[in-house]
Amino acid sequence: MATSVTPPISDEYKSIISNIIPNQNHLSHCTEKYLHEIFRDCVVKVGRIGDLSSQLQSRVKGMSEVDRANVEDQSLKITTFVLHYLSMCSTIPILCETETMPRSAWDYIEENRASYYRGDGSSIHKLFLQVVKEHYEGFVVKTNDVIGVIKPCLYAHVMQKACRVFLKDDKYDYKECLDLSDAIPEKRTFFNITPWIEKNLQQDLLNVSGLIKQAQDFVNKLDDQSAVGGVFSINSYVGVYIFFVRNGSESVSELTSELISEMRNLQGNIGAFPEVILMKSALVKIGYLSKVYNANPVSSTKSSDCRNIGEQISAIIDKTEDSDKKPFASIYRGIILKMLQAIKSEERTVWCDRADPFFQSEISQCLTLLGNSLDQLSTSDTFEKQLRHMYLAIEEVIFLSLFFQPKKSPVPIEASLYNVFPKPLVEDSELFCFNSGMSCYDYVLEAGLLALQQGEKGGNKPTLAIVHGSYYELYYDMPRFFANDWDIVKINPKSEETFGNKVQVLLLDLYPNNVTLSEVRVNPVERLIEQALDERSLLTVVLDLSTTLFTDSRILTIKRQFSTQIASGNLTLILIASLAKFYSCGLDRYTGGVVVILGKSANNNLRKELVKNLEIFKRKDPISPEAERFFSLLFSNASDEIQRFYEDVLKHTNANYLQLEHLTGSKESAHSNQVSISRANKDDNIPLIGLQVKFCGDPDEDKVKKITKIMQYYLFGKARESQLPLLIRESFPFPHSAIIECSTALRLVVGLDFPDNKDKYLQLFTAVNNELASIPQDVGEHRDLSDTPEDLHEVQLLLFKGVLDLKKFLFKNMSAV
Repeated sequence: MATSVTPPISDEYKSIISNIIPNQNHLSHCTEKYLHEIFRDCVVKVGRIGDLSSQLQSRVKGMSEVDRANVEDQSLKITTFVLHYLSMCSTIPILCETETMPRSAWDYIEENRASYYRGDGSSIHKLFLQVVKEHYEGFVVKTNDVIGVIKPCLYAHVMQKACRVFLKDDKYDYKECLDLSDAIPEKRTFFNITPWIEKNLQQDLLNVSGLIKQAQDFVNKLDDQSAVGGVFSINSYVGVYIFFVRNGSESVSELTSELISEMRNLQGNIGAFPEVILMKSALVKIGYLSKVYNANPVSSTKSSDCRNIGEQISAIIDKTEDSDKKPFASIYRGIILKMLQAIKSEERTVWCDRADPFFQSEISQCLTLLGNSLDQLSTSDTFEKQLRHMYLAIEEVIFLSLFFQPKKSPVPIEASLYNVFPKPLVEDSELFCFNSGMSCYDYVLEAGLLALQQGEKGGNKPTLAIVHGSYYELYYDMPRFFANDWDIVKINPKSEETFGNKVQVLLLDLYPNNVTLSEVRVNPVERLIEQALDERSLLTVVLDLSTTLFTDSRILTIKRQFSTQIASGNLTLILIASLAKFYSCGLDRYTGGVVVILGKSANNNLRKELVKNLEIFKRKDPISPEAERFFSLLFSNASDEIQRFYEDVLKHTNANYLQLEHLTGSKESAHSNQVSISRANKDDNIPLIGLQVKFCGDPDEDKVKKITKIMQYYLFGKARESQLPLLIRESFPFPHSAIIECSTALRLVVGLDFPDNKDKYLQLFTAVNNELASIPQDVGEHRDLSDTPEDLHEVQLLLFKGVLDLKKFLFKNMSAV
């Protein structure tokens, strides 16, 4: 990184930080210097965006209604990036002042770890709810247990499912209310009063207090067995849900609390959380940042550089296209330059036609920063610095894309995907994009259920078979959420037993993502399909591809092998993949998922109904405009880099897997108190490594889960000591390596940093395992551990500060084993 002078932290900037952090009491361990170091690349940017937004607003007067709407929309998009930049590159709290990764101060709110960039943890949700309650008079809720954010269009869907799965045989009835006076209180009923709220508010929040009072009066008429909730829509993408409590009560009943818990579990599994960028946009729209800026103006330096934009882009491309070919730098430089070239090919900017030097200057500054970051990407001396500049460059490209509009209509995301999917595989196929991989499953199963109910007689539930070893959210959660709609069976892929002729839908991974297994092997997809088709004439197969790419030759082989059955209508083959994983090259910017229904058949009425239902769902819950713009730009131009990223990650994963072969957990040789890390066996096509915490004897599963989580923190801390870019991150893959606990195992995600750090990773895991093996030697030394904290967040903080000894903590938690 080039040497730079850190500007003094201004009072205005401190004040802005204080306004965007919901609770500063949690920042006691962070110094102002540290926060400023984290934000320093964003300070000038935030000031510039504030000026830019003001310039836009000053142009509204005297404009036509159409032009005014365009300017206001553009201003909203641009100003949203203030919050976007202030929360970029979220991962986890790092409790040392030497950290070089750019992060948001939101990440330092304890119990609020943001391990998804695209999710920002729960911090943006907390901020959003706080701002809504402050902004709209009367939006008073006594406890945060009854309030949250949700996509308005999915609230009814989520609550219907929650009511059906609640307490298994002791379910809630679900009713929607347009008028509270007509609602008849019944035992064990959930009343969704969203239609009543919408009718009374007419899409604004001016009478919130009156409505909340009326809703509470309605709750007073019900017994503790029933519940009342509804959504206040901020816009079509973002809403605030409330479960109403009785007048004078501090919280909902215990029964309602359990229903809320079910609802929140479902939210994540079916993609019902609003996208983070849309919540930021909603905050801007209700005037949150205007309030902050009016109280704390930040000045920025305007550049007079109005060079020809096309020439400036060409200069960046010409300068960097022949740079060194380090794997990490070359992959992301290729992505950035190709996206930049695509922007240039669109030839004109939104504002160039108006010959406005201010906007020309802003674009020029974006390009200058982008060029500087690309230079640093090639010359930085550490992987983390390279990673930092790559993220900054990507952010500039995303921001820059806001200023450009193509001459033709934007390329739909489905059309752009044809550029990265093999044509022989997806020809004559139907593609649908949704806001997440998990929402794809929900919509496919809902669409399939409707289609099967349309064609089946007798009212029997259709049968869904899930293959053992499938992703845990599919294997463990979906049976609960869909048990009332489907007859669900679980199948052992190694078994030769017949399915029985009633299986209508078969769900499985091609390459399983379940590190809790002692052995993760490729599923025998072809044999399982043949086995199921032998026993029935119509079958739908849902195949998850999130751990690979559609270019995997085996997928096309499967399609060709069953082409006759597909054409005849006997087999409907559906592929599902997350767009936030390998297809994002680990950038983790936006959520998204794709559903591909292979082939066509004139005789397959089930397929026709399935397609029709998915089209309805897509119109109801579209992917966000921001995600669509980013994905379309990426997929249309960087297919080679996407393929190379996947191949490099898989290659590095297999190399690390082989060198960790010595990690075994032999119970026979272990001391009675010994714990160790054991590497799970896997096939070469699995891009993840399972590391399981092994004990002597048979410990309680809850103890294993707790120790596994502690080992996640400890390995991370040890990695930081060794200057390894091993971060705690949910999901996969990433440019860097990552680790996360998955119930009873750790998932190790190998990144592009591995080749330069191969020996360090071997030393890390070997040293930690040796340390674990020495724990019994200290047993008599640490009997009195009454001061050891039980809360994992506190443990994390103390581990990083060096206050807590790992051996002491593990001994205390192993003592009951």
